[in-house]
Amino acid sequence: MGLVIAIGFVALVVAEVYVLIAVAHATSAVVAVLLLLGTSVVGGALVRREGAKAWARAARAVEQGRAPGREVADGALILAGGALLLIPGFITDALGLLVVLPPTRRLFRGALGVAFVRRLTRRFDARPGPSGRGRSGRRRRGDTVIDGEVLNRTRRRDRPSRPAIEHDLDEPGGSSP
Repeated sequence: MGLVIAIGFVALVVAEVYVLIAVAHATSAVVAVLLLLGTSVVGGALVRREGAKAWARAARAVEQGRAPGREVADGALILAGGALLLIPGFITDALGLLVVLPPTRRLFRGALGVAFVRRLTRRFDARPGPSGRGRSGRRRRGDTVIDGEVLNRTRRRDRPSRPAIEHDLDEPGGSSP
């Protein structure tokens, strides 16, 4: 997985440099740099505005007593878009703007939801176990499974404490005062 991320990062850097050179060649180096600075400034203002809106919607959802799931997902996407806008380059700026803008953010939110559900269902088996609750569908290598039933279980702190050394005073060999 780490190798795939490293290769993707290198490919992104190469693509960003290629696009920057192409834009600079088509216009001029000064115009390319001004465009990069402009997208950062406009993107920062857009992130600030959309972030404030998402925060207000999340607060309103909590006040109404509903879980702010959609609003939190929007906030996370706005944060990710802002991070992409901070990275210099036309590709990351375009992707960041797409993530931050409300109409296209809906598409990313849907994809984020699908990826989140897929990851959860892969991590946990949804079939009910003996207790009726879901059980983990994964085991580590070398784990031993023993079927059984717990009849009586007390927590360690509920067990009566025993002295470190027990002496019976009535038995021979016991200490007596």
